[in-house]
Amino acid sequence: MSRTCSRDSRVASSSSTSSAEGAFPDEPRVVFVGNLPPGAGEEELWDTFLDCGRIQSVSVAEGASGGFGHVEFDSHEGAAQALR
Repeated sequence: MSRTCSRDSRVASSSSTSSAEGAFPDEPRVVFVGNLPPGAGEEELWDTFLDCGRIQSVSVAEGASGGFGHVEFDSHEGAAQALR
């Protein structure tokens, strides 16, 4: 299964959102997904990245230049897997 929602979607890391004990604050747990096709929703991102690790949250927005989203994983390993 491809880790992009469309041929032109892009995935990049974002800054860490956790400073919990045992977490790695320098390692990102959130990935940015850009260039989503019109109508792409949270469920599509959940399904696309489910095999990368436990997902904590997903958000999708649509702007003037297209759709984008963020996928937050429980660990930095999940985010790293999503970037591969």
